Amino acid sequence: MFEIFNHDNILWVLSITAIASTIGLFFCGAQLCLKIKKRGSADGVNGAPFLITFLSCVLWLRYGWLRDDDAVIMVNLIGATMEGVYIWYYHRKTRNPHFLNRLLIIGVVIIIATFYFTFDDGEDLTEKIEMLGTACVFLNVLTNSTPLADLGVVIRSKSTESLPLPIIIASMLVSIQWFLYGLLIDDFFLQLPNGISTIICSIQISLFFIYPSNALSRKYKPLTIEEEKLMALESNI
Repeated sequence: MFEIFNHDNILWVLSITAIASTIGLFFCGAQLCLKIKKRGSADGVNGAPFLITFLSCVLWLRYGWLRDDDAVIMVNLIGATMEGVYIWYYHRKTRNPHFLNRLLIIGVVIIIATFYFTFDDGEDLTEKIEMLGTACVFLNVLTNSTPLADLGVVIRSKSTESLPLPIIIASMLVSIQWFLYGLLIDDFFLQLPNGISTIICSIQISLFFIYPSNALSRKYKPLTIEEEKLMALESNI
């Protein structure tokens, strides 16, 4: 009876659920694209989070490839594809494509450099995995800390209306899943960013018990902050 709770079975179930829930978060980008479609242009929507999430997915995809981790490969292959579509759509709708083009060039350079320095030539593979893992962690910590910038707004207004509670809860559940997955396969580079993300989400959720969510003044609700937050929460892997 207890054989179904062995390490391999738990790892398989956790990987499947983590992949499914993470893909669900990637659809936050689709929500932003729908808002852009309704407006008719990308005015007021920052395209950088699309690119950052795409870049994060590509780096994690390469990391999963070097680690021969099917779960990490699959979720980030799907994520990179979805974010690529979002970037294409944003590029079509933006009135200032030059800034996005510059970001795309920077992203391409980073991706090429990553693949060059982590090329699997059979030598020093462990060192390359550690180097790439460090870069992935840095990028994830950078994106995961973005919501902390809004804490000042919440504290000053004494309201959590600007925080998307369902997205935060979903992000926390995803982070916990990948953290546990990292524990099961003993992967520090999966444990660290998802552990930090879990803590950040916990802090945000705790604010809902401290402040109400219905008294926020309109001047503390710029649409771009909420939209950037939605995209930042997508790289929690």
